[in-house]
Amino acid sequence: MLGAGPGAPAPAPAPGLLCPGNGPHQGSPPPILILPPGGGRLAVCADGSPGQDGSLAASEVSIVDFRDPAAPAIVWSGVADPNRFRVEVLGESAVRVVLEVLLPQPGGPYAWVPFSSTDVVCRGGDCRRETPICVLALTQDPDRDDTARVRQGAETGLPDAQAVDRLADDITVQALAGDERAGWLLDHFPALFKLSKDNADNLAAAHDLLKQSRDLGCPGMVADAGRGSAPPAPSTDAILHPVPRSSSAPRPPDPGGLPAPGIGVFSWLVGGRWEGRGAWSNGAGVRVEESYEWGPARRTVRFTSWNLAGDKRGRLYDGLLFHDERRHRLVLWIIRGTGGVAEAAVPRADSRGYEIEDAGTRSVITRAGQDGFTWSLRTQQDGAWKEALLTTYRRQKH
Repeated sequence: MLGAGPGAPAPAPAPGLLCPGNGPHQGSPPPILILPPGGGRLAVCADGSPGQDGSLAASEVSIVDFRDPAAPAIVWSGVADPNRFRVEVLGESAVRVVLEVLLPQPGGPYAWVPFSSTDVVCRGGDCRRETPICVLALTQDPDRDDTARVRQGAETGLPDAQAVDRLADDITVQALAGDERAGWLLDHFPALFKLSKDNADNLAAAHDLLKQSRDLGCPGMVADAGRGSAPPAPSTDAILHPVPRSSSAPRPPDPGGLPAPGIGVFSWLVGGRWEGRGAWSNGAGVRVEESYEWGPARRTVRFTSWNLAGDKRGRLYDGLLFHDERRHRLVLWIIRGTGGVAEAAVPRADSRGYEIEDAGTRSVITRAGQDGFTWSLRTQQDGAWKEALLTTYRRQKH
């Protein structure tokens, strides 16, 4: 067996076998070869060589089954650029490929961080790729919040393209750790900052990394009530056929007062399209549309508002509702065009609706059944709050 694994000396090239011509290390002996029981020949073809620990770092890798040397079969292949793969041998029958990504460390340089892991395992004379898993281990630093840097940078500007890249990378790490506010801000970088082509490419790579983390079910992308995720909506069957409660079953303890509302208080908004019609106090008509959706792990509610009154459908603003763990309150962020990120307080949110307070305005949103609500926008006039706009919304399910 060549390449016995971590801690083994660097293996010699496999004699008599050549990597396929349509992949890395083409036409050359594979740098790693293992001989599983049953007559297999599993090789690693890569644009790199094993180090002293026996592992191999490369940007392009193919795992090839040379059971039939005249017709080698590629079991797995991948290109990691601009990241890299770390390949190591597991015993006598498997190879592990770990995708490592270059991520910034808090206030410091970049470092390679394991992101996902894929094993190729030979059993019973057959070599197969196992399901990839997430191995990313990031935790949110309670004392660090790079979303504040985004909001400040959108207002005052950033010094150069390099600063835009670094901020995007820092906010990506925060999003990967489970902060959905960070992911939402990353989505809106093109509206908040002037991007060069290199900035746009870097942003696309960040979005791809976040998508991969969602697809893999990385911890920061999985709903977790302990981290503020809203509970899933009950199924139709659970609503129509609830499980009867035994009269002898113990009752949960009284929490001793009403708990602070979490993001789940806005769950009634999610789903369908909300069409609103109303009028300003001067009689001018209003026709708008809004759509609400959960963030990836149900820790935020994202929405977009459109103006339907004119000849063309025009985007009014994008918003984010979330519970601020540091300030222990509900908050609304709004991005309107290129005007930066505005913040408003949500002093009340309950089963009746919610309220929004901004500089000089107050909005009172009142539910009207499952598929309706009214939005009353009020301004201060002569020391009193007076209604300036009343809009009635109905949910359109198709």
